[in-house]
Amino acid sequence: GGYDGALFDIEVVDPSSAWGTELGSHALRLSNAVTRGSFSNQLQTASLANAAGETTALAGTTSGGTRQSRLTGSLTFGSATKVYQPGLAVGFAPDRGDGARMSSFRIIDEAGGFRLDLSTFDESIPDFVATTIASGLSHTELHTIQFSLDFVDGENNDVLWVSVDNSTCTSLARSGSWEQYHRYFADNPTPVTFTADSLLFRLSGTAQPALLGGGVVIDDVQLTSSTVPAMPAPGVPTITTAPSASATAQHVDVSHAAVATNACQPITGYTATLTPNGGGSPITLTSATPEFDFDAVPVGLYSVTLSATNAAGTSEESAPAAVTVAVATTDPGAPDDGGAGELAESGSSSVPLALLALGLVSLGFLTRRFANSRD
Repeated sequence: GGYDGALFDIEVVDPSSAWGTELGSHALRLSNAVTRGSFSNQLQTASLANAAGETTALAGTTSGGTRQSRLTGSLTFGSATKVYQPGLAVGFAPDRGDGARMSSFRIIDEAGGFRLDLSTFDESIPDFVATTIASGLSHTELHTIQFSLDFVDGENNDVLWVSVDNSTCTSLARSGSWEQYHRYFADNPTPVTFTADSLLFRLSGTAQPALLGGGVVIDDVQLTSSTVPAMPAPGVPTITTAPSASATAQHVDVSHAAVATNACQPITGYTATLTPNGGGSPITLTSATPEFDFDAVPVGLYSVTLSATNAAGTSEESAPAAVTVAVATTDPGAPDDGGAGELAESGSSSVPLALLALGLVSLGFLTRRFANSRD
């Protein structure tokens, strides 16, 4: 756009005087000492080659490529002065290059530390409301913000996930983006939504001239787009497909693909269950991953199911798989005849042994009779 650095208190600085080697020798410093109500002349990252958005989302003049469904971003920030700066507020937002933001974050300084707010649109008002994602973030420590925004075809169903310092986590499955605002409340001639392929750093609101030369330093800005299944809404995991199960002798292997879950509620464990078809006690194993090795399983037919657990609870049992456990033979091709097979293969059996003894006696009798008749 028409960005002009001379209009704002923004510069690339060497942050080592405040942060040593933690941010290297270059970081972006900005403050709201000077503000504008505009969009096109504010600082913005370069556009990604492939924009993210719903299938029918409108792309801007710099937004294109192969349409993706997820925008993922992160940045590290800290205080430029390491002390409280009253009135400091810096915004950043997923954007398509012209100010048509699809969400919006704001870093605000308070006496007790930084606060991160997320702006969402509430149709019932209708207006934007601020949700505090994290607060009390230390002025003397660096902080990392991570987010992903899944653009899901349909209304009011985009999923936004936000994490700060890998500890504070928030996920919104309704009003996760500004899709409803653009569709019905932004005075667009028809219901539309937009793509996102960049980050807009916006300095707006009441200017705070005393902050000139201060503010925040920002480093390691990351932004990618990808197409993956949409992140599920927060809640108990769901497993619909049966696991894979196979048996070798009395050993059973069970596996399943990792179960999708919201990033704020990762899977904490899996449980596999072998239930005997003829009745009896189920056999269970738990694991951090959906891979299981059951040893010394009694012979029989089993139904195999899987469940997954996260902070919200444990899923329903999956659809069942079936597995048969049988005793292994020393020779896979030999019949299970209790050991008689080895004798059979040599042309003998257990029954003729007694007859053989009887035959030898008979042979002796016949020999004596033949000798007597010859005499």
